Amino acid sequence: MNWVLKFNSFANAQHVDAVTETVHRGANVVFCSRAREAEKGLAIQRDLQASGCPGQACYQVCDVRKESDIKRLIRVTLERYGCLDCLVNNAGDGYLQSSNDITAQDFENLMELNVVSYLLLTKYALPYLRQTKGNIVNMGSLHGVIGMKNDLPA
Repeated sequence: MNWVLKFNSFANAQHVDAVTETVHRGANVVFCSRAREAEKGLAIQRDLQASGCPGQACYQVCDVRKESDIKRLIRVTLERYGCLDCLVNNAGDGYLQSSNDITAQDFENLMELNVVSYLLLTKYALPYLRQTKGNIVNMGSLHGVIGMKNDLPA
């Protein structure tokens, strides 16, 4: 099974665990983050490759706010593994400040990451997922459901 997992950061241990567990269960995983997390992403890839687990891990730098990066991520996955079975959209962010203090640009950046990136990655992955009868998993934050004082949802 070939997966694409997207993250904007590995600061959350759950993101690292998701990649590790999926590869340990035998899946081939292409996972990504922004360039600022590249060192950590490559270290995760090296550790998984050295562990002898049944799956493979391939880290890619990808700013999921950029359509060209998304297209490249799908292309790399297909070149490396030949097909795509699962897409996991799990990049997001939020602002812990009053709505009086946020700018329109801040909000546009938030929507680009939290909404548009999911749409575009799904758009470019979907033709290949249809071929394999694959799956899409869209992750979100609890803050998007219950909210928090001075928080725009992630």
